[in-house]
Amino acid sequence: MNIQRSFRIPFRLAAATCALAAFAPAALPAQTRAVDPTPPTRDVRVVEPARPLKKADRDFFEKVAKASMSEVAISRVAAERTSNPEVRRFAQSMIDEHERATEELGSLASTRGISLPAKDPRPDKWEKRAAKNFDKEYVEKMVSDHRDVVKLFEKEATNGNDADAVAFARKYLARMQEHLEHALDLKRTLDDKHR
Repeated sequence: MNIQRSFRIPFRLAAATCALAAFAPAALPAQTRAVDPTPPTRDVRVVEPARPLKKADRDFFEKVAKASMSEVAISRVAAERTSNPEVRRFAQSMIDEHERATEELGSLASTRGISLPAKDPRPDKWEKRAAKNFDKEYVEKMVSDHRDVVKLFEKEATNGNDADAVAFARKYLARMQEHLEHALDLKRTLDDKHR
């Protein structure tokens, strides 16, 4: 019996050692494990190209970009030329907010493969306007432009086909409506002063 016992102990010890050896790599920290000499497989994902934009969505991007750049350019002239602090604050607000929106629109457009115009070519005619009626003409232009822009945003927000363009329109629609209301209030104030 002693002989059997003496064989059992080394056998159990050998079996335990083999079991530990089999599970040892999983228990070791990652940096001490042996490196697998086979290169990892490449991650080959198929990325669908962006769906082509419908003409109405492309037109939305382009019209909004042109309108925003025009408003910024004209507002820069107004901020420099006006002597009315309310008009100056409004003009600066138009510059700041439309530049932010245009920057976001530009990023969105570039991911969709759309090239937007670089700048508005028309601000020079505003630089040559007579000072006497400048504020009134500027505010009337902002009212007119924002009426058009609000219609453009409403149309895209409700009828647009491209999810990104619709999201952009919905995000900024309320802000464009506020710009229109602010411009209308400013117009009423200026009209009252000229009576």
